[in-house]
Amino acid sequence: MLTFSVPLYVLKRRAKAHARAHGIPLHAGLDHIAQGEGFAAWSHLVQAAERTRPARTLLARLHNGDCVLLAARPGQGKTLLGLELLIEATAAGRGAWFFSLESTPAEVAGRLRALGVDPTAMQPGFQVDCSDAISAEYLVAQLAAAHAGTVVVLDYLQILDQPRRLPPLSEQLRTLSTFCRARGLVLVALSQVDRHYDHTRDGLPSVRHIRQPNPIDLSLFQSACFLHEGKLQHRAIHG
Repeated sequence: MLTFSVPLYVLKRRAKAHARAHGIPLHAGLDHIAQGEGFAAWSHLVQAAERTRPARTLLARLHNGDCVLLAARPGQGKTLLGLELLIEATAAGRGAWFFSLESTPAEVAGRLRALGVDPTAMQPGFQVDCSDAISAEYLVAQLAAAHAGTVVVLDYLQILDQPRRLPPLSEQLRTLSTFCRARGLVLVALSQVDRHYDHTRDGLPSVRHIRQPNPIDLSLFQSACFLHEGKLQHRAIHG
């Protein structure tokens, strides 16, 4: 099990809130947050964060053929972390695909800019697909020519079988798992956490908190990442 520190974008959010609340410039808010983290200034914190980026550390732990859950309640940053994984993948010369049933291409571009990345600079290795036709069969067709090591982020798991004409979720996951394992692709599936999850009672989310409106065969995943309030844990799943 690996525990990451608070991501940089979470600290930026806190700095903005602090600056607004106290009527001070943003740079002063950033320095205040950095000092709370043990750094003399925000620039020092950023330098340290660049050396230990959570997405970079996580990507290094994933193997070709892995299927990984990335689970959190809404607003906890799972989509941003998924995009950060793709940023790291393209920086390493790997293919990167973001399939979303939730976002538009413009919204994805906006999130990338919020992470300080120019979306056009990620081409041609980075692909965004927000088609309404997204399903396991669709992903297999789109990724037919993808090279081993390509990282695929799916946003998100629980609505993959929402159209009733599509196969059950576990059947689609089995198709994706078999395909990714055979082709050496890394699949990161964003996942909802059940609304009954209570951080004060349960700590960080775990496999038992995965929302399952339809049954999910969790043994098809090698590992899972659970995110809450800037803390992230990467755990093996034993099927």
